[in-house]
Amino acid sequence: MIKATTLVDEWFRLQVESGRRTWLLLEGAAKNDCLQDIFSLEQNPQYAFLFASNPSLGALLSLSPMLVSVTAQSPLVEWFLTEDRCSCLGVFLSGPGDHETTAATLTQAIFPSREAGGHTLCRWQDPQVLCDCMQIPAVFPFVVRGLFSILLRADIAESIGAWVHCEIPEDRTQVREALRIPLSFLDDFHELRETRLLDRHIATLKGDLTEREKTFSRRFHGCDVRIMSSRSHGPVNEAEREAVRAECHELQKKYGITDFSQLLDIRTLLHGNPESTGDFDAHLLKTTIPAHRRIALCR
Repeated sequence: MIKATTLVDEWFRLQVESGRRTWLLLEGAAKNDCLQDIFSLEQNPQYAFLFASNPSLGALLSLSPMLVSVTAQSPLVEWFLTEDRCSCLGVFLSGPGDHETTAATLTQAIFPSREAGGHTLCRWQDPQVLCDCMQIPAVFPFVVRGLFSILLRADIAESIGAWVHCEIPEDRTQVREALRIPLSFLDDFHELRETRLLDRHIATLKGDLTEREKTFSRRFHGCDVRIMSSRSHGPVNEAEREAVRAECHELQKKYGITDFSQLLDIRTLLHGNPESTGDFDAHLLKTTIPAHRRIALCR
């Protein structure tokens, strides 16, 4: 099995040899007090809130994605490898620009313009969404333009819990007229991500997971994507998915939770504790719901 630290060290080495700058793009909404953790580890961290460019989101900076400059020796790297156990906290990036230029590029990808005017919020930095971008030819080049390499731990194709290293050719980083696409594909993202979460959830409860230790490569829209140390599972049929969706719908009505991944976490607890008692609700509130949501539910 390839160790995470070995893979990350190798990735940083390759970026340094190529003269590239490296960053950690953190999902501020994935962890409480993320900025506080950064300042506890770095004396003068170089960071940028990607929501800062949108005045209407000024009150939500604590939930904003953050671009933080790092090197292989940064304490933040070890912290990230320890904290990001659910593949949701962030990704490593490298690119040719300075900190300000890269932050502006990523902000433009998060707030793309609509054809009819105005903007929409697209959370590309979510590791699972970023992997889904690789599956949609018109989207992936748009999202990764201005970057050279991405390293993340997330789901992709039939792999689960994989480390994904994506090298991006320079000619794919240019903005082209063909990439000015309508934003109707966002619904497709949600459907695709939901299906992946469902399949992983069903396979996990069935015990249908297979460890894979080897590294394999694929080509996604001109980019070299290497997937390492993954787990795979067998096919999941639509009847199984519909049954789980129906149960999640009932859990949503009961607990008032709309986040699909949290609903699946609840179902995992229920099926993992078939003899659970009335204390289950209290246990649930402590284990699956973020602090700000728990407070609201307990009032």
